[in-house]
Amino acid sequence: MEDQLVLTFGDLVIGLDPWQVDYDGEVLTEPPASKPDEGVRLDVEVDGPWQPIVPTDDVVLPSPVAFVDGIRRMEARLVVQRPGGIAHGVFASWAAGSVELNGGGARFGEVRVDRVILLGSGLLVPAEISMASSLVFRPETTAEFRPEAPVEEVQSKMQRTESELVKELALAGGLVVADGPLREDGPAPTRVMGYVKRFVRLYLPASHLAVLASLPAGGRTPLFVFHRSGFGRLAWYLRLDAPARGETALAGLVRLEVAESAGIDAASALADASCHLLPPLAPKRWRDPRAPQNLIPIGALEHYLTRYLGDHQLVRRKIETHMAREAA
Repeated sequence: MEDQLVLTFGDLVIGLDPWQVDYDGEVLTEPPASKPDEGVRLDVEVDGPWQPIVPTDDVVLPSPVAFVDGIRRMEARLVVQRPGGIAHGVFASWAAGSVELNGGGARFGEVRVDRVILLGSGLLVPAEISMASSLVFRPETTAEFRPEAPVEEVQSKMQRTESELVKELALAGGLVVADGPLREDGPAPTRVMGYVKRFVRLYLPASHLAVLASLPAGGRTPLFVFHRSGFGRLAWYLRLDAPARGETALAGLVRLEVAESAGIDAASALADASCHLLPPLAPKRWRDPRAPQNLIPIGALEHYLTRYLGDHQLVRRKIETHMAREAA
């Protein structure tokens, strides 16, 4: 006697997009800020002209230091047929975790893994879909109808997972370096530092680009303040490594930020500490294509987290098998 087929999609007519997800550009930008930028102030640390700052060797380094990052993967894209047209969706997985540096040693922390089947246009499958004991996709939705909206929503959910982990580690003590911009003014503003290795807005006037170009390895800009997503951040640019011959003078730069509520003195101390803490952790260009910005602890954490998502091709085959059974 054949097993009874359970229709996990309910009344929804969902089909698998046969193209591999790599052939449809994933949206890597973060969702739009809930509030617009509220201006930039450059006179928060120095009153005179901006000059590169190279801290002295007597800087006190924080300990322990935890790096937090997350990775997400689109397992398959979906198309939903409905009377009013079509909607889009994804099977997606993500993982977030940390690596802690303490006393010359390093260790990975807890890893949090989640998987969703997320549909746009406010559509939702009736229940979770289990394809194996370790491969269960939760139903989620977004009201947005744009084709890229499900990917953006997955990105937001992964970032929320990261933010929760950052908060917990910050309350436990030490310094937490969160990969990417800060999401909110958390409960321990002096213990959380946002690390932005790729940026599309410099926040500085063109007249200050010469200061960025002249930063030596291990040097930083003065602090500046800007507002985004409803709260202020004290930020600075740091040069991790000198540009190689022929590279742009802006190569090797990262932006770091703390919540404005941390205060100028605490932010200045963290900025000085970052100049001694981060450059030694920068990989060489032959080791990492995103060098020097993709710090060695972050690169190791990304590789570690990938193991928790499982083999992508195997997951894809299980999804294809499930979709074929659903359509039988």
